[in-house]
Amino acid sequence: MRRNKIELLILGTFLVTIPITTFAYVDNNEYGFLVVNTNTWIKMNPETIPPGRTDSPLVYDSGSDMIILFGGENGPNNPMRNDTWAYSYETDSWTNMSPILAPSVRFGHGFTYDSESDRVIMFSGFNQSDTQGKHINHQETWEYDYNQNLWTNLNPSSMPAPRCYGTMVYDEESDRTILFGGILNGNILTADTWAYDYNTNTWENMNPSSHPSIRFWPIMAYNTEADRIILYGGLATGATILTDTWAYDYNTNTWTNLSPINHPTESSGALIYDTKNNVCLLFGGIYSNDILSSITWIYNYTSNYWCWIDSSNELLKRCRAPLAYDINSNRTIMFGGMPGGTDFDNIYNDTWSFEFQGQCITPTTTTSTTTTANGTPSPLPLLPMLYGLTLIVILTMLRRSHNN
Repeated sequence: MRRNKIELLILGTFLVTIPITTFAYVDNNEYGFLVVNTNTWIKMNPETIPPGRTDSPLVYDSGSDMIILFGGENGPNNPMRNDTWAYSYETDSWTNMSPILAPSVRFGHGFTYDSESDRVIMFSGFNQSDTQGKHINHQETWEYDYNQNLWTNLNPSSMPAPRCYGTMVYDEESDRTILFGGILNGNILTADTWAYDYNTNTWENMNPSSHPSIRFWPIMAYNTEADRIILYGGLATGATILTDTWAYDYNTNTWTNLSPINHPTESSGALIYDTKNNVCLLFGGIYSNDILSSITWIYNYTSNYWCWIDSSNELLKRCRAPLAYDINSNRTIMFGGMPGGTDFDNIYNDTWSFEFQGQCITPTTTTSTTTTANGTPSPLPLLPMLYGLTLIVILTMLRRSHNN
């Protein structure tokens, strides 16, 4: 009899623990999805902060373990900048590098880090508008050496057409910087693909046989595991939101429309590759009618699968905010952005960090399934079943104890 009471006490404790462990980590949001509250954006608190801005890409300099920021747009009274900043996640500190020489003011420039050469590479960017409001863009190719705090105009013999709001990433396996799309001078949209070789200081027009359609504000990230550049979305003529997902293979010069069964629906966000989890992470952006997003999307190339995390934080809602992935700390870093439309008076200057924990939400209204990074079901929804089975066991033991 005493043994039965001890067993009942243990099982009773377990019975109480199960719903606590289950519902402490999951809840149902307004759309009926199952949310796993383990992925959280954390607002950092650096003592010195760069002025607020938007359209200023971030890159992670792995050789120095620093995130580099240059230029951007911060409002009608002082619309463009050309300052250079470096951020350390380890010390949560921004440093104004104040190099002796710097490129001229700009925003919407191509910006990436060439790890083989340990240089930040920058191309083009917005210069000014003419009297009809049409774009006039820079055309220089620059490098930045963090160790020497030195900007150098590389002056290659030929370059892509000047542009802004294109997208540019570094293909590590091929040691090439890849550029796609953007707005050319005169507000002309393009869909060209270029490759830059730092070692020979040459640009090559790749002219692939097929490619994504013309667009600006597409976002790209390089998946090192798959050796593919992943492109998502952008805006087409008339600011039509595009939601397609493509992969580019430099070795075969091939763009592939991946056509995943589900995908984000916002534009003007940012995309990075999380090396720890082998996924791309997309944050923020804007839907039609200037509705802002605070959703964090995860894309797995292997399973061609998008899933998402509802950040549920009004402070996070923004568009045109850059991201960079800190490989050393396994953190995604975000800085700045804007609250949508033409609200330049309230451009952000906050710094956030995010660590993906490997679980996100299947984007469907017909099921409530939590998935892991590779698209497989999470064990969390099985816990209520375990709870029920435990209850049956306890009732059976009580019955036997009563009969004895």
